[in-house]
Amino acid sequence: MVTAKTIGFDRFGDVDVFEERTGEIALNSTNNVLVKVKKVGINPVEAFVRSGKMSRSAAPAQFHVLGNEVVGEVVKLYDNASNLSIGDNVIVKPGAGGYADYLTTNARNVFKVPAEMPLDFAAGFSATASTAYWALYGGFYDLKKGDTLAVVGASGSVGNFVVQLAKSFDVTIIALASAHNEAYLKESGANVFIDYRDSDAVAAYANKADFVVDASLFNKGEKVALQLVKEGGTYLGMTTLPQDTLGKNVKVVFLSRTPAMTNAVVMPFLFKFYEEHGLTLKIAETLPLTVAGVQEAHRLIVSDRAAGKIILTTED
Repeated sequence: MVTAKTIGFDRFGDVDVFEERTGEIALNSTNNVLVKVKKVGINPVEAFVRSGKMSRSAAPAQFHVLGNEVVGEVVKLYDNASNLSIGDNVIVKPGAGGYADYLTTNARNVFKVPAEMPLDFAAGFSATASTAYWALYGGFYDLKKGDTLAVVGASGSVGNFVVQLAKSFDVTIIALASAHNEAYLKESGANVFIDYRDSDAVAAYANKADFVVDASLFNKGEKVALQLVKEGGTYLGMTTLPQDTLGKNVKVVFLSRTPAMTNAVVMPFLFKFYEEHGLTLKIAETLPLTVAGVQEAHRLIVSDRAAGKIILTTED
């Protein structure tokens, strides 16, 4: 048994719902890996969960600990955990429970950090890059040579990984974000940059995109995304779907995960892509993995003031 500190909530609401609790955790044949948490990546969807906007219930059924993007060190193994060793630096995909100093999970959710990969990058890329991967490879649209792909919210972690991964396709990539992100997105692989506030620039590319990925925070770029997609094109949403397609005949799809979309599929792909092509991640803030740090991270997400990924750390 190990005493673990967790940061979570037992009611929905603003950031002040977070509190720290201590409890005992143990290894067993299901949760067969014990990891000491070093870093946790924060994702915007966690603010939705904490606020209650993604729940039909008035309160969580139990004390809820967020965190599905963790980097840590393997400190103990149950006897059926294979391919891992004590002391390994690992990426953990637990689904939840990462806001903690220790966690247990099944070995299938644990992946060794490649030797050349910095831990900050490892902590911040797996969830968002996985989402980007499924946007392109999840069967929502089959990108073909010569297609035009538009990415709205391209400066965010998911949107930027869509741009980077799409470089391996022979397509034109249009990236939309705030004006100060232009150089960053062109370096990431965008062929065309549009300031989403520039209505003339948006109009110039209206009805040009075969496939539009709306990766904007809380789908704030929905209207612009629908302007860009052509008749008969496909719009992919990540948090909500539009009620009105501006009168266009557009296929509207939601990025929902299926049982076939496993970490065992996407993580080896991302590691190989990183090795062969490189991937970059803009880190906006690194905050302590404390109640105050978690609260500040969620404030930054909601305010949309964080230009990049937010990382929580247990290290000084």
